[in-house]
Amino acid sequence: MKKTRLFTTAALSTITLPLIASASSVPEGFKDFFQQQKRDVEIKGIDGTFFSVPMLVTYDSVRLEDPKDARGFITHLVLSGLSEDAAREIVSTLQHGQSNSVDCVGDLNLCSLAPQTFDTFYDYHSNKLYLYVNKEMLEDNKPKALEKNYAATYNENAGIINDASLYTSSDLSDNTTVSLSDQLIWGLPYGSIHIDSYVSNQEDASELNYGYYNLEYKAVRMTSGYHQDRLALNSTSFLLNGTQYHDLNASLSSSKNLSRTNKKDDQFLFYYAPSPGVLKVYKDDQIIVQRSVGEGQGSLRYSELPHGVYDVVIEISTGNQVVSSESARIYNANTDTLNTGEFDYLLSAGQFQGNETTQLNPDSTTELAQSFDDTAYFQGLVAYKWSDAHTVAIGSTITDNYVMNQIGFKGYLPFDSRYEVSFSSIESEAFYVSGYWNIDSIGITYEKLTNDERNIFAEYLYGSTSKEQLSISSSFALGADIRGYGSVNYLNQTDFYDNELTNWFISSGLSIPFILNSSLDLNLSFSNEELVSNWDQGEATIALNWSVPLSSILSGNTGVTFDEDGFSQYTNRLESRDLVKRDDTDLRVTLSNSYSQNSPDTTLNSLTTYGSQHNRYYQADGFAYIADNGERSFNATLNSTQVIGKNSLNFTTQHGDAFVAVDTKDNIRFDKDEEQTKGLLVIRSDDKFNRKEYINNESALIPLGEYQASTVELDVESVALHNSGQQSVTAYTHPGTVVELNSNVSRVISFVSKFKDIFGNNIEEVKCSGPACLEISNITSGIHKIDVQEGLSFTLTSDGQQCYLPSVDDAKQLNFGTNYCQPDLSPMESIVLVKNHREINVMYIGEFDDLAMIKPQLQAMTDQGMEILTTQLGRKSFVYLTGETGLQLTQQQQQDIENVARYARSETPREQDFVLNRPEGN
Repeated sequence: MKKTRLFTTAALSTITLPLIASASSVPEGFKDFFQQQKRDVEIKGIDGTFFSVPMLVTYDSVRLEDPKDARGFITHLVLSGLSEDAAREIVSTLQHGQSNSVDCVGDLNLCSLAPQTFDTFYDYHSNKLYLYVNKEMLEDNKPKALEKNYAATYNENAGIINDASLYTSSDLSDNTTVSLSDQLIWGLPYGSIHIDSYVSNQEDASELNYGYYNLEYKAVRMTSGYHQDRLALNSTSFLLNGTQYHDLNASLSSSKNLSRTNKKDDQFLFYYAPSPGVLKVYKDDQIIVQRSVGEGQGSLRYSELPHGVYDVVIEISTGNQVVSSESARIYNANTDTLNTGEFDYLLSAGQFQGNETTQLNPDSTTELAQSFDDTAYFQGLVAYKWSDAHTVAIGSTITDNYVMNQIGFKGYLPFDSRYEVSFSSIESEAFYVSGYWNIDSIGITYEKLTNDERNIFAEYLYGSTSKEQLSISSSFALGADIRGYGSVNYLNQTDFYDNELTNWFISSGLSIPFILNSSLDLNLSFSNEELVSNWDQGEATIALNWSVPLSSILSGNTGVTFDEDGFSQYTNRLESRDLVKRDDTDLRVTLSNSYSQNSPDTTLNSLTTYGSQHNRYYQADGFAYIADNGERSFNATLNSTQVIGKNSLNFTTQHGDAFVAVDTKDNIRFDKDEEQTKGLLVIRSDDKFNRKEYINNESALIPLGEYQASTVELDVESVALHNSGQQSVTAYTHPGTVVELNSNVSRVISFVSKFKDIFGNNIEEVKCSGPACLEISNITSGIHKIDVQEGLSFTLTSDGQQCYLPSVDDAKQLNFGTNYCQPDLSPMESIVLVKNHREINVMYIGEFDDLAMIKPQLQAMTDQGMEILTTQLGRKSFVYLTGETGLQLTQQQQQDIENVARYARSETPREQDFVLNRPEGN
């Protein structure tokens, strides 16, 4: 490659720029295009950014003329990622002149993807020069480590996030089970506290799954607390997949603040429900998922399941009867955080907790028990990413009497697949191997514990004397309507008492559309100790369900089941669709009649009712069952997440380790059928667009990714509203971060009014005070357009006088006509004002409903030489007496004033603070 580059450079250096084209080679009328001219050319560098350099150009060529510009050009190229030698080579070529070396059409960004050295294309019309280079010209064509730039440890938006799930089951007699699963993240100014607890009214079922303190500082993560499962800390964590010990520990590990699990949503846990019922997923005898499900195949995303590698039991029950139960291995533990050439490490010291290990004495029937409770241990793990695709890790766990050594590999393979494999040796007596491979929607896990020497430490770490387990799962879709899945699970396990369990479980399902807009679900399952022998001892099931829509609210369902002995059961069902016309509520009723070949209740009639409600605060569902054999049951689930910030408390059904709480205030009254949009919320994370959504309520709660610099902006102008509060907020998110955006969103109301003073002069300047005020503009002399926020108060004044508006009886009219700015006086109180550059004494007589009643008295005052002024506000009239300053009233004048004042209405405080609301229907 180096020889080629030198040859190309030499060749290009000897080419003369075709700035002088012969008349015979240039078409008539195009000569101007081939005459050189000087332009500031925009050059697109290899990093996608543009910079400008003066160059001599023709229609299809460029030449760099000024040596000073050449030096700047080289600097730009080096900063964009080219080696300095390559940058000098390119600039040298451009100084001699370069014609377009590729003929580009279409997308110029994709014009030359693999040049031998470099290509250029000058687009005369846009005045842009595109530069394409071979990757060998880059400074380093291998991925570089991320810049050592760390976010602050301090969490200025610390809050509390609590995710609670309540499960209950009852046979409606004396047996009721109530369980609460709760996950708490308590954000602190420095670090966070994490607690996962499970509380149940069943004996010995309540326990603490984990409780620990977590702190991040630059490239270091520190944790301290109790764990039943392993934390996903960094790229070393996969070595501990499969271990089942409980411990108290303090750990120190490398971190990039990106150690959270990368859960892939293309991974599913599939199940088949032979009839409508309740799905329960158990992990270590604890419910982690409970919900009502319909018949047929269904699935759970891995993102709905806890992190880790563990076994689950998927159980479908109808009434008090478990109609389907199977086990599966979950592998939800990808923690790849390294760049090529980087290390991760984990140092941990602690004590093992609980889980006494018992063995049978091989020479007698007596038991040998050994407890590892409070046994101290030290653990060290190191991972190194030695290539773009592969990572190697080693580690050891050491106690006073035992040592476990480990090695593992993980990485990426062709076709976007990934793998993990680890090997453990315990005292060279027991060996554990674990592997995982995933491509698209196919996942394969395998693990084997070989412990012929009955090493008791191996039994404690991995929860059994010996074990071999295989799990294969896959799903597929053909077009938009045909879906299917398949799974294979094999388990061979020997417990502490030498009890051996061996089982193969194979399941496959297919859902296809059928005639009359119906659908067919076919499920095949097989369970046996041996895969290819002892078939007569296995259990095989074939289930077929046909669902047919009968009306807009009813559907019929027929199901037939066959087992290894032949026909087993058929069921007919009549099921309603949603009976409640609300988006957040679902209510369904099913009537069933079934015949079972091998059941004491050969014929069974039952009624099931399913109901759910899902709003932005909580999600609840219930399943009730009653049958004519006397069996009854009820199951219910309630899920909600509580998020507490410095000044906010919110409930949501969304899950996350960090949130933004948006408060828009309740300032807007929406019509019944009006779209209630308060603004468009835009979230950017690490300077990249993340998500956007409309805010349709007074408040909103949105989950944020942890360990990200998040900017949250509320755009209200796009929905013609106004925000006088916070427009945006930027914060770095740690676990337990609750960012608060306190906005004040309101509708803008504009009205027009002409204002005069009590002398009838136009008022040219009006001031608005109060939270509602936005803008005042003068249309013409005395006439003003005033913009205020709906629902907020405002006051209008002019030169110390109060400006009044009439009551808004008909708010369709936002032209309030002529109104007055008046001195704020009590009856019979005087003030000196200026009129036509003369000081005038003004006395306020009072407020009147009907001036016609006092017309004689007013006329008498006028006859006495007094000047009367009146203003009007709505139906009210205000009377003022004016005269020269220092003027002494006669006794008759005083009597006339008193005669008028007797007719004044009782003075009530005039409204000075106004609030405008858009009327309903406008």
